[in-house]
Amino acid sequence: MSLTRLDTCIDASAGLLISAGLPVHGVLTEAVHPDFFTTFAKQIVVTLVALLVTCMLRHRKTPGFTLIELLCVMAIIAVLVGLMLGPISRILGSARAMQWADYSGSQMQRIEESLHKLLAGQTGFSQLTINTLESNRWLTGEQIRFLRDRRVQFIPFSGKDPDEMIVITVTQKKGFLTGEGVLVLNKGALTRPLQ
Repeated sequence: MSLTRLDTCIDASAGLLISAGLPVHGVLTEAVHPDFFTTFAKQIVVTLVALLVTCMLRHRKTPGFTLIELLCVMAIIAVLVGLMLGPISRILGSARAMQWADYSGSQMQRIEESLHKLLAGQTGFSQLTINTLESNRWLTGEQIRFLRDRRVQFIPFSGKDPDEMIVITVTQKKGFLTGEGVLVLNKGALTRPLQ
């Protein structure tokens, strides 16, 4: 494509944009607001589509696509994919966070029940660690894996520690806009007498 033909296509594209009521120049001088980048991306797509359409409508002697038309199509696809990646990643992250919140809540309940059966009413037991719980098989393999997760903090404790001592802390991020939550389990809940 010659430079004259490219200039003609660009001028025709600008005419289409002006007739559609979209600004052609000064896009980068607008004040930056939350929708600026989305609006700018839409303007880029509209500009590229207009350029592609006007170039394709021109009479040509040989059939087929020119390099500039193929580049425009590739640029349009790249912009559209870029616009979609943000919301998709947020949705997937929110789904994973909700799944972890449900899983960690049920695991904490099972661990509390298992340890409460073992420690109810006892005050003189030696320090309990994850390795102790695993070697004595007081917890299942899944519960041990849960306690070793990077989002879970297990603090070894013994019968001499105060009942208020927090022994398990779980960090939860429930969703994109819901903020973080924390599940805690203290020693008193594990050593209270059975009723």
